[in-house]
Amino acid sequence: MSQKITAGVILDALRRRHSGGEDVNSERWAFFDELRFATGGFNGGQAIDAWAMAVWPSMGWETFSYEIKSSRGDFLREIRNPEKRGPALEISNYFYFVTGLDVAKPQEIPEECGWMVVGPHGDEIRAKVVISAPLRKSGAFTEKFVASILRRAARLERLFEEYDENVEKMSKALEFYANPDNWIDETGKSAIIDDMGKTARKARGDPDLITEGGEHAKPHNSGEEEEEGEVRDKGGDAEEVQEVGGA
Repeated sequence: MSQKITAGVILDALRRRHSGGEDVNSERWAFFDELRFATGGFNGGQAIDAWAMAVWPSMGWETFSYEIKSSRGDFLREIRNPEKRGPALEISNYFYFVTGLDVAKPQEIPEECGWMVVGPHGDEIRAKVVISAPLRKSGAFTEKFVASILRRAARLERLFEEYDENVEKMSKALEFYANPDNWIDETGKSAIIDDMGKTARKARGDPDLITEGGEHAKPHNSGEEEEEGEVRDKGGDAEEVQEVGGA
């Protein structure tokens, strides 16, 4: 059964195209999905489905905008509204519609756009160029678009920092469990073992480890103390009787 070509599948194919998955050096490219044209409330929060830039000087710093369409109805609505892709054309040298099979027809692709089709190619799902997009001179990047790129890059940087910190913590934890002698001396190790033993004995209900006032605490008075109390009480009663009789 063939895989359904959804928007997510198309996006993955584009990401592989710019990440070394198709014989392309990943360091050549900066790739972003759902990249907004600005930060804040500019442009009504509009975003391009995917955007890529060749970051090597030898590649001319060329830029690509991708509009993803997984259904024919969505594609036709886009074609009827050419103003919508205006901002994406401004920030790219090449603009591509990227669709699944049977979504678009060659004669429907506007002359300023290219067309890629995503589908099975051997054992992989790939994006293949059907109509090459013409090279266009892009407009100068605005401050608000640069801010959008930098914000995304900053988020990714924070994620990498957190990842590195977590890897370091995990490495230390694994080293501890593999060889605890490198981390604590004999006294500390004995204390840990004692604490573990006490915890286990408490769980079994060992009376020697039941603390006073706890759920299973011993009575405050032992049996002997209770008997002595009873004698004292009885003795007190006898004295009271004698006093009354004496009176």
